[in-house]
Amino acid sequence: MHYTFTKHLAEILVQEARTDIPVCIVRPAIVTGAEREPFPGWIDNFNGPGGFFVGVAKGIVRCCYTNERGTLDAVPIDHVVNLTLAAGYRLGSGSDDKNNLKVYNCSSTEHPVVLTKLRQTVLESCGETPLNEIFWYPSIVFVRSWLVFTILNFFLHYLPALLLDCLNRLKQRKSKVSLLRIYKKIREMGVSLEFVQRTYFSFKTSNTADLFKQLSPADQDDFNFDIQGVDMRKYLKNCIYGYRCYACKEKDEDLPTARKNFMRYRKIYYSSLCFLLMGVVSMIFGLLR
Repeated sequence: MHYTFTKHLAEILVQEARTDIPVCIVRPAIVTGAEREPFPGWIDNFNGPGGFFVGVAKGIVRCCYTNERGTLDAVPIDHVVNLTLAAGYRLGSGSDDKNNLKVYNCSSTEHPVVLTKLRQTVLESCGETPLNEIFWYPSIVFVRSWLVFTILNFFLHYLPALLLDCLNRLKQRKSKVSLLRIYKKIREMGVSLEFVQRTYFSFKTSNTADLFKQLSPADQDDFNFDIQGVDMRKYLKNCIYGYRCYACKEKDEDLPTARKNFMRYRKIYYSSLCFLLMGVVSMIFGLLR
């Protein structure tokens, strides 16, 4: 929780400085790809849920310790920029009381992304615009039980990673990527975000809504930050494509090959499940005899 703690300290400093200079505070939630500007889905890093999205698309992240009935409070990066510009303009115009520190929460609390729908949309996008190189067929399980997650984490993450890393060593391949190291980093990140992932936060957005209403229709279109007008399903699909195109630097010309590779892993995945199910059924019948 060091991140939120240091942000709170920064807000205290801003509050102390407001007697000397006009200030306001813009608080964004989890910042994700752009809705419209400069391009739909544009993003140039893997911060926030970007690493999770790409991990799922790569077939690396297969289980997550969270409440599937929870929500993701995500906002487009261009909404954050537009709100900051509008808040600064209002502050500079002298419309606000200098003794009253205005806080503008840029949040999707009133238009949240439910995690079950997020999972469905992400997996759909993984099939429509797959990444060029994947480790396995993309799938993700949300688990609320720590015990169940620990078991799944071992069998779905650590055991395959250990086998692949050992196989690379036996074949004397100098792999630039160690899956065990990747899962260790993912686990460390999961521990640090555990409280945020499993806790529901509700942020008041009345100041933000009032500011948007005060803009002219032309400014509302040019500097849009109305989260309730966003088609979240379409937006999330654009984000997945944006991570593929702008963050992973993969080209559209490679999509046909990527789709063939994706379908190959899909056949292997479902064939493996069928063989596993047949093995379990035969084992049960063998025990009952």
